[in-house]
Amino acid sequence: MIENIKLPKIYVNAEFQRLWWTNVSGGLLLGVLLIYALFIGVKEGDTDSDYLTTIGLIGMFISGVVAYFLIERSLKQDVESNAFDQLRMSSLSPWQMVYSRILVAPLLAWVGFLVGWVLLGWVLLIAAFVSSATLVDNNSWNWNNDAFLTLLAFLFLAWAFACMALTNALQFGRGLRQWSGSAIQLILMFLIGTIFFNYLNFDPLKNLLWSSDETYNILQFWFSNVLLAIFASVAVNSAMAQRLHLKSAHGVFLVLSLLSPLLFSWNFTNVDTMAKTLVLCYGCATIVSILTQNNFHLAQGFAELKQGRFRLPAWVVLFPLGLLVALPLDVNMAKLYLLQIGGLLTLVWIFARLKLRYQAITMAMMVYLFGFCFLLLIYP
Repeated sequence: MIENIKLPKIYVNAEFQRLWWTNVSGGLLLGVLLIYALFIGVKEGDTDSDYLTTIGLIGMFISGVVAYFLIERSLKQDVESNAFDQLRMSSLSPWQMVYSRILVAPLLAWVGFLVGWVLLGWVLLIAAFVSSATLVDNNSWNWNNDAFLTLLAFLFLAWAFACMALTNALQFGRGLRQWSGSAIQLILMFLIGTIFFNYLNFDPLKNLLWSSDETYNILQFWFSNVLLAIFASVAVNSAMAQRLHLKSAHGVFLVLSLLSPLLFSWNFTNVDTMAKTLVLCYGCATIVSILTQNNFHLAQGFAELKQGRFRLPAWVVLFPLGLLVALPLDVNMAKLYLLQIGGLLTLVWIFARLKLRYQAITMAMMVYLFGFCFLLLIYP
């Protein structure tokens, strides 16, 4: 009798199935489609391409925000219900748990993103047919290639964003009392990174990140997003492995930070631009490390380093390395680098020692931004 029983085939892992049962609702998915249909149908007269493009882009943007909150909510619920502790004893690999949570938990957002992506692709496809019917040279073919690469890059960018949202939620360094990964903390960190980005003594937006050749820019955009998706996948897999107490992610994050200038490798046309790219990337990575990784067990970290285990925050290596690269370029640039990052590190250390619970890092960032605005008033 037992031999005659036919077991159903399992095409996905148990974590994928569990998240599907707890997060996916057919009614909500249908609601996303109805909302898109409502905005398309409300347009009076013929629906032009600009209108569809706007709907698609707005839908993709909103889907990214929704994906962030859905991933955070899903992980928080599992931690509170002790489901995550039980998963540590399962035979699932970190990568199985990663792609299951990234694909299923924010499935509502993925549907919204893909519908917007299809709308944008449809507009580009129609434009391609119109251009090919009116142009007789090869310009239409080149433009079609650019449009295809741009659409493909959006998929890689969406995956990278979801990976980074989950990495942030996994808390790979600090405890929840200091860095909760909340939206306000991410916004403050973005503002601090922007200040650092803008107040080095060169124009990175114009000379470093963009080209005057439109086709070249499309290739840059595609290459960067593919590489970013690979980096983000490695990072989130390491963060999940650390959360499961399988191995430390400190070394992986350091290696990814050291390799981050490769995202702008097309601008390595000379030693000067390459050095500026290194300063920019290592400085931004240092800021992220200071805010998100635990910085106050350095003695223990150095002791473990002698035993062949790297458990130090990445800024311990990145901060002096960026300063060494900036110093030969420009003394003023090196001073700005040292003052901005050194001041942030000092504030984080002070507020973390005050035991202000989870508000410690938030308060440090707010004081840093207020201090910067005050300095602008004194020295405009």
